[in-house]
Amino acid sequence: MATERLIEAGIRPRWQLFLTERVVPELEAFVALIGSLELEGRVRQLGHEFEVFVHGISPDGEAFHIEHLRPVTDILSALPGYLAEKTLQHRAKPTLTACLGKAERDWLPELLEESRPLASYPDTLGFMVTPDLDVFSNLAEPMPWWKLGNLASDRVEGIMRCFERDENPGLHASYHVPISELAKAFGRGESELLYDRDDLITRWLRLWGEAHWQERVVKS
Repeated sequence: MATERLIEAGIRPRWQLFLTERVVPELEAFVALIGSLELEGRVRQLGHEFEVFVHGISPDGEAFHIEHLRPVTDILSALPGYLAEKTLQHRAKPTLTACLGKAERDWLPELLEESRPLASYPDTLGFMVTPDLDVFSNLAEPMPWWKLGNLASDRVEGIMRCFERDENPGLHASYHVPISELAKAFGRGESELLYDRDDLITRWLRLWGEAHWQERVVKS
């Protein structure tokens, strides 16, 4: 229904399918639906090519709680040909492995040797303020170990000092903890679960943050 309304309004739809164990059995049905809706031709009439692609789930925010639905690498060979081709086109990559990643265990040899931190910056910097006036940056999820401060108690000066000096556990881990240290602590050598590189490191950062936050709570 949403797709039909977009086309009626002259807006091209784009479908992004997140790869989970739950969606895998439905992928052929999505391909059939695209065909029955004639999306390739109808979107082309709007002056564009229809975009549809599959994508892994990034294990942060609420998506961390569906890690049990993450597929293993066998899914790469089970993708319908149409979705595989469209994903390669969208990501401008030569292989599905380049688009979607590989098994956690296959990442470990490389990441156990990575001496640099993640140090990932967004295209634009923003800050999120909760109804309780807690402040988080858009570098990551609004979890306690990413909290910059509170506008009522810490004021803008304290919040920016925390941000600039990487004083909360999340920022400290992102910009000062080597990826190899995260891999040693949280890497699973037998895991065949499918991750791209940054999503796997994101998972480890989440676990690192949880562990250090609990340690701080116990000390306090």
